[in-house]
This record gives sequence, structure tokens and C-alpha cells, in this order.
Amino acid sequence: MFKSDFLLKQLEDLAKLIARMASLRKELELEKAEKLLQEAYSSLNLEETKVLGMDLTQEMGDDPKTAFFRLELIADLLVESYYMHGNSVLYLEKAKSLLNFIQENSSTFSIEIIQKLEEIERQLNN
Repeated sequence: MFKSDFLLKQLEDLAKLIARMASLRKELELEKAEKLLQEAYSSLNLEETKVLGMDLTQEMGDDPKTAFFRLELIADLLVESYYMHGNSVLYLEKAKSLLNFIQENSSTFSIEIIQKLEEIERQLNN
């Protein structure tokens, strides 16, 4: 239980970092946003250059709640990578697949994930 709570707290902190990074990107503070992007990938023990080729759904761990939250944060990072690195649709497609995996396998309904999927679809269709 303690380990799960600790991991959840770390993921919540990471969610705040991602929100701050998105805000910096929108304010065109791209150098600061890029540092936070790399910090976020590092805190998840991921390399941005390799994440597109990884099957991240295989690393679920013992606690589904933290695992799904982690996958959602990775999807958020992929969307930010899309905006910050030349709009490669590969980032959006990977984020979409992770969010769809969560929707299909989680017992919790999330309107936020649905909204994220809709935004990704809009970007893919532009």
C-alpha cells in the first residue's frame, strides 16, 4: 500500500510538471519546456527517441491504478513531443493507442481521456 501511494504521488507530481511544460510551450518558452519534457521522460525511465518503438502496455506492474495513470502521462508526453518536435504524427498515433488501451482495459470511465482522444483525432485530421 505504501509503495502504491508513493508511486501515485510521484505520478501526480509528474502530471503537474507536464501541465507546466504545456503552459511554457504555449507561452513560447520552448527552451524551458524542452528541459521539462526531457526531465519528464527521464523520471519515467524512458528515452524519447525510443518510446515510439516500445510496447508500453506490457509494463503494467502490480497496481492497475498507477499503471493506467502512468500510461496516460506517457500519452500526454507524446502529445507534447508532437507539438515541440515538428508535428510528427507518430507521436499522436502512439498517444492515441495508449489512451485507447486505457479505455479498453480500465474499469474506470474517464471523460478526460475521451477529450484527449478527440483532440488527437482533430490534430490527425488536419
